[in-house]
Amino acid sequence: MSRAGLASHARPWENHLGMDAPLERRSTDGPWAWALVLAIVLVRSLWLGRLGLHLDEDISTLAARGILRTGLPTLPSGALYWRAPLYHYLAAPLAAGADWLPRVLSILCAAVTGLILVRIGREIAGRSVAWLAGALFAVSLIEISLAREIRMYSLYQPLALLAFLLLHRFWATGDLRWGWRSALVILLSLTCHELAVTLALLYLPIAVRHARPRVWAFAIGAVACFGLLHVGYRRLLASTFCPGPGAIDPGDVIPNAPFRTLITTHPLAFAPSMLGVAGVALIVGVPVVVMALVTRRVTRELYPLRRIAAAAAVTAALAAAGFALAGVAAGILVLVALERRELLPGRSGAIVFAIVAGWVLALAALWLAIGRAHGLTTPDLLLGMTRWPGRLVRLLLWPPAFAVATGACALAVAWRAWQGRGSESLRFTVIAIAWLVVSRGVLGDRTQIRYLVDVWPLGELVAAAGVIALVQRARRAGRAPALALGAAMIVAALMLPGTSPADIVGFLSRGPGARTAAADRLDTPAADLRGASAWLAPRLRPDDFVIASDWLSTYCYVGRVDGWLRAEDYVWQSRPVGSVLRDCYLGARVLPDLGSLLDVARDHPLWIVAGGEELDGSASRLFPPDVRAWLLRRQPAFVAADRETRVYRIDAAAR
Repeated sequence: MSRAGLASHARPWENHLGMDAPLERRSTDGPWAWALVLAIVLVRSLWLGRLGLHLDEDISTLAARGILRTGLPTLPSGALYWRAPLYHYLAAPLAAGADWLPRVLSILCAAVTGLILVRIGREIAGRSVAWLAGALFAVSLIEISLAREIRMYSLYQPLALLAFLLLHRFWATGDLRWGWRSALVILLSLTCHELAVTLALLYLPIAVRHARPRVWAFAIGAVACFGLLHVGYRRLLASTFCPGPGAIDPGDVIPNAPFRTLITTHPLAFAPSMLGVAGVALIVGVPVVVMALVTRRVTRELYPLRRIAAAAAVTAALAAAGFALAGVAAGILVLVALERRELLPGRSGAIVFAIVAGWVLALAALWLAIGRAHGLTTPDLLLGMTRWPGRLVRLLLWPPAFAVATGACALAVAWRAWQGRGSESLRFTVIAIAWLVVSRGVLGDRTQIRYLVDVWPLGELVAAAGVIALVQRARRAGRAPALALGAAMIVAALMLPGTSPADIVGFLSRGPGARTAAADRLDTPAADLRGASAWLAPRLRPDDFVIASDWLSTYCYVGRVDGWLRAEDYVWQSRPVGSVLRDCYLGARVLPDLGSLLDVARDHPLWIVAGGEELDGSASRLFPPDVRAWLLRRQPAFVAADRETRVYRIDAAAR
């Protein structure tokens, strides 16, 4: 199908809402419009006033400098950092200069991302939605933060968006040419982050839409192939954390006992002792078998491949709920609802869907009761049964101005999809968001903003579609209501956290010791490590040891770290060298308790740089508890401008 065919297939959403005037799709924008998007993205990313480094970005700087030194991404510890090799090889020439110079690659990637997002918007929903989505991207505090990090996510984001554009064309046409091209881009993006493997899951809804043997063979083969690549890639990455014989097995290290029970690879750890193996098999197996038979009967008029897809989706939801993963089951039900006309058509299909949803709810209630009887708390049980998607959804609810628009539009798209109406392209966009969020939740540890780097632009696109549709509806009531509505939305965006100019300017201008209202919702450190290192640098003597509570960030500022304070549950990021544990990045000695710290202090004067988050904040579980109690009884030699980061001097007299 040609580009014109794609445009006619992906009709403007406004037509489906009864709007009188469809959005224009002709390419009437001059070069100035593209230049405007580039200028906004570059200016908001290049604001150089007191650039602050982020918690993890020095890992990429170290890997890039290792490439300059050895030709391979070699860390100071000698381990190879094989995550995102494409990004690090591209960043290596910039890493030879100033510390902030590799940031230029992230800024350029952000500009490319903005242009790709506008291109996707024009193809899916028309010119007005496209440019509004570009504007939302340009002023998004989350996107600004990502564009200023020296991390691989900045390169992964445009590649993931390009893959989505090709996947959408595959969705719209069923032409395998787009399938192969999207697979090549996903393969390329896999060299930027292993999250790219979850993009391959989008072949499954495409296979449902185009129930043809060749499409199904391609979709199943692609998912299997990328799954095997992911397994191999993860094993390669494991060599970074645990290289060589005798390395420590990281396992599933989770500091809270209920989390160990419910969020590890065996969520039914407590169930056999209460129900027996037969009881567990009944809870999981009976609903699956019953609903598979019912689904087969209800969908008997469908194409055979769609009958298989319907049965697989229904049984997968029930199996997930039966294995104490009700949140994953709910995510699958959302995807089934968006595809119901293809999977569960008619009134009988709606009844089957309602029965499955009720069964999932009943299984969740049953697991809640069993867990309570086993002595687990309700909050831990609920969080465990969601397997983290709840945390990801909470991230998606910020900033409020975008979240309201995205959520409302997504609900409208889902409702109209249930009715068999609405924009198919926007439906695929909502499916992609839901699919990616659910898959990240199943991965377990992907619960931070940067792990949704490919979801945020899609959310901005859906938000733009919702805003344009709302304004178009208001225009039908008259010019005055439309102007009032537009003014109200602009005022809300200017006042709400995360989109207000004060938040954005404060974030861009922050320096040592500064905290903005948005800092806690972004992956930016509260610790004033630069202020602490500026005080410490002239006082360091050659025989002093620097001990850090966050070794990579402190290394970036102080210039060296000799020891790393970390609770025993977190020493798995280490490897034994002789009889000494050393971290896998810098090779610094790991000090998991007060005794090991005092052993070092017998031979060397110590400087301890500790952030408030580890001493008495949200990250305190990472810190050895006996060391924390010991330090909090001492007087720090220096307290940084944020009033939390502290520097302690430990010498023979202090001991």
